[in-house]
Amino acid sequence: MLQTKQTRYGQMMFDPLDMYVGRSVMMYGEYSELEVELLKYHAKPGSVVLDVGANIGALTLPLSEAVGVHGLVY
Repeated sequence: MLQTKQTRYGQMMFDPLDMYVGRSVMMYGEYSELEVELLKYHAKPGSVVLDVGANIGALTLPLSEAVGVHGLVY
């Protein structure tokens, strides 16, 4: 059964049995923060970003925040 958690980038649904992304979201409220920082360095306001293989969106939410209201994340 999916669970919901408020994370630093917004509310996320995840599978608590997922040993990697789901577990990280459950325990820390984030996933791969160093990767997020690297991606946010390149994703400036107004950018268009392709999030291929987005899984549950653990990187999609911070990228969406980084590109802002005039950017897009697909």
